[in-house]
Amino acid sequence: TERALGRVFFERGEVIHAEFGTLSGNEAFYRYLAEHNGEFEFTQGERLPVGTRRSITLSATALIMEGARRFDDERESHRHGASKLAPETPSASTDSTRVPPVAEDPNDDAAARFYELALSDAFVLGELRLVGEDQLADFTADAGAPHRLHVWLVADREEAIGALLPLAGPPSERLLLEGLQTGSKALSLVFHLRDERMLDVLLLDAAQPAAYRRHLRRCPSVVVYAPPRGDILAVSIPARLDLKTLCDEFCVRALVAMGQPTLSDGLARVGLNDSPSRVLFSVKGTLADPSSDLRRVLVEAVHLWQQSEEKKVLTGTSLR
Repeated sequence: TERALGRVFFERGEVIHAEFGTLSGNEAFYRYLAEHNGEFEFTQGERLPVGTRRSITLSATALIMEGARRFDDERESHRHGASKLAPETPSASTDSTRVPPVAEDPNDDAAARFYELALSDAFVLGELRLVGEDQLADFTADAGAPHRLHVWLVADREEAIGALLPLAGPPSERLLLEGLQTGSKALSLVFHLRDERMLDVLLLDAAQPAAYRRHLRRCPSVVVYAPPRGDILAVSIPARLDLKTLCDEFCVRALVAMGQPTLSDGLARVGLNDSPSRVLFSVKGTLADPSSDLRRVLVEAVHLWQQSEEKKVLTGTSLR
């Protein structure tokens, strides 16, 4: 391109490495999507440079979705002179419009068992949705079904997209159309289940968990927190404090922490286990680990949702 020369390496149809100028890996691939003109040539048989390892593990779909989202955010930022994703100071002005987390009795064993069985079925797939900021308040407030279990997934976006895609059906026409619209968007995975029940997972960026705070109307039934590589030190102190503020403001009573063994201690240091009514459960592993299964994590989240109403403190264990 006019800016730089780059290369993308494929193996068995998968993108495994990218270079663009001085960039490499995912960031290099995203820069390609921002280019309007260029020339290319395709060469078979060329191997990675000596000393270079595979730098990309995301699928092509995940790379394109994240790259398009970044491109939209950057374009909107230039248009308005500042990022629309900047965290805002919490305000109590929207408290009166907040929707309770769930519309059925969480102590009902049959309800919890229903969600567990539905999530455990590998043939049950959700629908990916991109929700614009102007639609997010209505999306979170709307029941969608008589019984809705609302989950926040606070995670690294790239790792989260890779973990969400196996749980979703093929991209719908609506998803593609929403992706082409300008403006920042939140990603959600929605399961429409039998007996007029619905479970949805809303992705919040671990680096900016409060970015959409004023657009969130529904209190989550449970929060799954998965910092980058499972390391809470990979997240800034302000971001950790924002997570604490969100959990307190939205009365989060169930928190599943997915990461390294030290993650629970890190959450304790910011006071996330101070509330006597909040239940904390630890899961070893990371979303980026191919052996990790987000389905099983969500099943544990359902368990915790039920236990949180009984104010039981669980001991962290591994799913493996």
